[in-house]
Amino acid sequence: MVDANKDKEGTEALVNESSMYEAAGDLCGDVVFSGRLSLGRAGLILSYEGKSIDQVQEFKTKQTYEKAKQALETIHCSDLIHGDIALRNIVAELTVISS
Repeated sequence: MVDANKDKEGTEALVNESSMYEAAGDLCGDVVFSGRLSLGRAGLILSYEGKSIDQVQEFKTKQTYEKAKQALETIHCSDLIHGDIALRNIVAELTVISS
């Protein structure tokens, strides 16, 4: 969340991020809300898609990292660039990892 009245760059970053999620479609979570909130604040709320792979020991496997790499390649092939690749930004569910 940013103060849309004072932080124009932050507001623009939220708009850009929201556009990226919309363009990614099924490659990532859904945008639940994007826009102005009360008191001149702007925010972006995403659907819950799972825990980040740095939070769950069972996710810290070569198989998980390979699946994350494949997902990132799919995103890049869609002409999208993440810009902040980190384990905390990659989410998964155990059922997805084990299949």
